[in-house]
Amino acid sequence: MDQLTPRQKQILEMIQEFIAEFGMPPTRA
Repeated sequence: MDQLTPRQKQILEMIQEFIAEFGMPPTRA
């Protein structure tokens, strides 16, 4: 999972923050 584009990295960080806050991945809205 190296060579991420800035956009992919942004999305990845957003997901990690979501998991840290809610304790689960944002699979369903």
